Parts: sequence; C-alpha cells; structure tokens
Amino acid sequence: MPRTLIRVDGSVAAQVEEALADRFAHLAVRTDAPTTVLTGRVEDPEELGDTLGRLTALGVGVLEVVWVPA
Repeated sequence: MPRTLIRVDGSVAAQVEEALADRFAHLAVRTDAPTTVLTGRVEDPEELGDTLGRLTALGVGVLEVVWVPA
C-alpha cells in the first residue's frame, strides 16, 4: 500500500494540529507553511473517505491528496 500525502489549507492552529494528531494517529502531521501536510498509510478508499470527512468536520480545507509509491 502506498503512502498517502494529504495537504490541507493553511498552517493550522495549535489546537487543530493537536486534534489532527489525536484523530489521525496513523498520520504524521507537519506544518509546511503556508500549508499543513499529513502523511502515512491509508488502507483503503473507505478509510480515505473517513479521513477526509473528519478533516472537513474540523473545518480544514483539503488542497490535494497524493499517493506516494512505496
């Protein structure tokens, strides 16, 4: 399974970054101004949909999703 990179809009506030780290323990969260990048393994399309839905619920705008070959 390839690694997944999810780039979101803006440098998220500290409390949102904590929420991301708590809710997405399987993803590393890194601020790369002017965006924030989550990387890790997303096992299947359902998990990706759930992850994107959670980001939306947190008010985080997703800019791109990229699969990085292993």
